[in-house]
Amino acid sequence: SLERTTSGDEACNLTSFRPATLTVTNFFKQEGDRLSDEDLYKFLADMRRPSSVLRRLRPITAQLKIDISPAPENPHYCLTPELLQVKLYPDSRVRPTREILEFPARDVYVPNTTYR
Repeated sequence: SLERTTSGDEACNLTSFRPATLTVTNFFKQEGDRLSDEDLYKFLADMRRPSSVLRRLRPITAQLKIDISPAPENPHYCLTPELLQVKLYPDSRVRPTREILEFPARDVYVPNTTYR
């Protein structure tokens, strides 16, 4: 069975939460040998102003769309983070809900490690 737990700062009232859709269309290729992270942050801050400096950035044609909405109390058609079905689906055409994992609240992470 799926269980929801919240504690401390994580507890909040979602009754007034309205679904939101975020769409990002501005992606730029960063060439590490010619553009530092600081330069990229500066260019992105100046994005709204026409500038010859922005011509150095190579745009990537892409669109990222994220739909955010509160999850139902008892979600159906669930997938684990490994994309395995929690229970068999009676209808395979229904859009599933995928469970996600949170990173642990630690300051240092070890590369090539799986956190559970």
